[in-house]
Amino acid sequence: MQPAAMVLSPARPCAGMDERRHETLCPTLSSRERVFLCPDQFLSGPAAARNEEVARRQSQCRLDKFEIDLSDRNMNVHLTRTDDVHHFVGRNATGREVHFDTGPREGGAGEGAGPMQTVAMALGACSAIDVVNILGKARQEITGFDIDVDYERATDEIPAVFTRMHVHYALEGDIDVEKARRAVELSITKYCSVSKMLSRTATITHSFSVNGTRYE
Repeated sequence: MQPAAMVLSPARPCAGMDERRHETLCPTLSSRERVFLCPDQFLSGPAAARNEEVARRQSQCRLDKFEIDLSDRNMNVHLTRTDDVHHFVGRNATGREVHFDTGPREGGAGEGAGPMQTVAMALGACSAIDVVNILGKARQEITGFDIDVDYERATDEIPAVFTRMHVHYALEGDIDVEKARRAVELSITKYCSVSKMLSRTATITHSFSVNGTRYE
């Protein structure tokens, strides 16, 4: 997922910011266009001003208005057991809850999602947030969005890690297909933190649909 903790800060020049951070916060700009954002670092003169389209897209870039700030993020969650078996309630720093449990076959009561199911959900949610943000910057209107995650786990070893995962993004709205394709690819292959972690054990593939038409 793209950096989520962006807090409003006084405008400041982004000179010295490396290309990776430029790309992360301003994916709508090409690498050459991002160069114009740091004239002190890369070039001098009014070159950027001569390209109205680049200037317009730069005005949408949040680099000179926002900075990444992780200092106010509480990197802690807490879980409480609520029965005498496997039902746990997880809470984050703001009190949001997630219920975990196993099914009767594993000795639980099925009062929540299984831990590995929630990891698969996290992959879908993490990457979908990226897709929403990227399409939003591209001025695409999303009126509906569903994500399906299919997965396989190792059957001959413990721990039974994910070995294959497929994410399908079903988008509805006034959305250009190629912009949707780019948003999905950027998220699942580059920005999504969950995808990066899971890809160490699983082959992750993706597809998407726009208004009912599927694309691989």
